[in-house]
Amino acid sequence: MGIRITRGAGLDIRLEKIAQKTTRQLRRVHRDGAYKMAEVAQQMAPVLSGDLEMSIHVQETVESGQRKVFTVVADGTPYAIYMHENVYELGTLSALKDQSGQFRVGRKFIDRSAQWLIRDWKFYEKARNAVKTGKK
Repeated sequence: MGIRITRGAGLDIRLEKIAQKTTRQLRRVHRDGAYKMAEVAQQMAPVLSGDLEMSIHVQETVESGQRKVFTVVADGTPYAIYMHENVYELGTLSALKDQSGQFRVGRKFIDRSAQWLIRDWKFYEKARNAVKTGKK
């Protein structure tokens, strides 16, 4: 004894629409999260000339027909990698930015912005809600 569902045009269309809506909502959460993460990383990045902050951006790539969104720092420039990975003392402008801003300025700015996205922006919760309700 059980339930038997036969495929019909109406059911197939409804299921496809649900899948499309869920995928769109998840992509929106992913995209919004990436842009928010880039914004926060810019606020966390040390400043000298502003080039490092300006180099933090979101790059969209398409892979197997699905849009993937991720944050990129200066496309791997040595300066961005050095400032992200190494230990150093903040310069005058970075220290001023650190005192006046909402976020701590300094190394690991991309990693810390990802942690902020998960913890404070509640990325996973928003993604789960997109799947459950089709909302952001």
